[in-house]
Amino acid sequence: MNSKDCKSLLILFLLSIPSLASALPFTIAPKAGTSLPTQIIAGQTINAYYTIKNNTNRLRTGNYLKYLPKNVAQVTNNSAIPDLCGSTFTLQASNLSGDSCTLQLLISGAVNGASQNPNDHLFACFPGGKTCAGTTSPLNITLIPTASTVIAGGFYVDQFDNQVIGLTTSTDNGASWTTETLTPPTGYHNGSINGISSAMEFSVGSGYYLDTNDTPYPTIIRRTAQNTTWQQQILSSLNGYSYSALDGISCTGRDCIATGFAANPTTNKIEALIASSVNSGLTWTQQTLPELAGYTFTKAIGVSCTGSTCVSVGYISDGMQVQSWAASTNNNGASWSQQALPNLANIEYQQLLDVSCTSSECIAVGEYDDSNGVSHPGIAITTDNGATWSQQILDILSPFSQSYYSGISCTSSYCVAVGFNDTGTGSNHTGYPAVAITTVHGISWSQQSLTVPSGFTYGELTSVRCSNTTCQAAGFYQSSSGVTPFTATSLNSGQTWTQTPNIIPSGYVEGAFNAIG
Repeated sequence: MNSKDCKSLLILFLLSIPSLASALPFTIAPKAGTSLPTQIIAGQTINAYYTIKNNTNRLRTGNYLKYLPKNVAQVTNNSAIPDLCGSTFTLQASNLSGDSCTLQLLISGAVNGASQNPNDHLFACFPGGKTCAGTTSPLNITLIPTASTVIAGGFYVDQFDNQVIGLTTSTDNGASWTTETLTPPTGYHNGSINGISSAMEFSVGSGYYLDTNDTPYPTIIRRTAQNTTWQQQILSSLNGYSYSALDGISCTGRDCIATGFAANPTTNKIEALIASSVNSGLTWTQQTLPELAGYTFTKAIGVSCTGSTCVSVGYISDGMQVQSWAASTNNNGASWSQQALPNLANIEYQQLLDVSCTSSECIAVGEYDDSNGVSHPGIAITTDNGATWSQQILDILSPFSQSYYSGISCTSSYCVAVGFNDTGTGSNHTGYPAVAITTVHGISWSQQSLTVPSGFTYGELTSVRCSNTTCQAAGFYQSSSGVTPFTATSLNSGQTWTQTPNIIPSGYVEGAFNAIG
């Protein structure tokens, strides 16, 4: 930008005050009914919405954003917003229908609203970039280095075989943990949490409860920074469906997507279930995705969202073969596109169990079994928000005989996957918690196996969450007397880990953690 452009843009920025706003080509103000964010947790993304209005009495075509703050990108594809401003946009003359559009911005880091550099502010321009305007409400967002609270969830079982939802919380990067149990609502039992997503102001978990007939129902648990008591909500099965349950969950801003499955007795098919919330998990709407032609069973397991784009993974079957499955949405779950991924050579059974996205890139992990029934670590990668995928199988770490990964978390610089390594097959085996790390977008991985404490014959990590250089993972150990939940913490991007075993409250004898967030 030359000095003349800089001077003219700076003048327009300084003149963006109410008394002179009508003299500017555009008015750019926060969209009615929304508020601008002021904080963001490192590693997360949030949305901001503005309305750009034409102040002139002429039709204006080819308008565009010349500058945006650092860590801010324009969203140009969201079918849920009919008047979304595109990369270029047309505005009718002032006071005519179509004289404004909605600007959606995706924020990934801190924004300095007081910067004196016009390049660090939102500017919309007529074609040519000489006539522009800023906003009287600039973004000003503080970065919170890392989420201070980490929650692992699953279930606990007492000596009478009663199962309850079990949770443990750490506020010191995994150095100590506080456990709690949730009493089942009247008429329900044997609950479990399979997914957790924590934001700055609220945390939401997804899973299921069984009713008196042992029929599963989708279940949501939720708490806020102001009310730390968990609220439980059992969602009704969709009309015409006999049972359903939820697995993964992902929240960005106030929007949350949970995934699972629902049984359709009319067609005798299991369909992918999507639950959506636009108010921080307070209320939910549900839908099922139509079964792909030729298939009878689809289960959506993991999900990851960045802004209004979400990608879900799981598996799909035609009754003979099991394949990896993926679905994506760019409008906060209003509509989805889905696909079955082809099985790799010599693989008879493959499923994706979790996914993590940063911007348009997502990496999914899962279990790929060969014709001998040996499990291999499967990896699937997309760089276009789930439209196309590449798949690979990682070598099984020596000296183990089989392995797979069931959880993954990515930051902008690395990804950590967790699962298990096994020394045998069938009932004769010893399993160890497994970790894999990539710093090159999933092209290559370094793998390691963690130890199992004395007294246990098996250990598995089921879920992981990373922020900055800190990662926490959760899972379970197994012994002759049952299963016991545990957590593991890394302070160096997954290179080394400290395990915390026996995280189980008084009065309970078993348990496992399925999720951490």
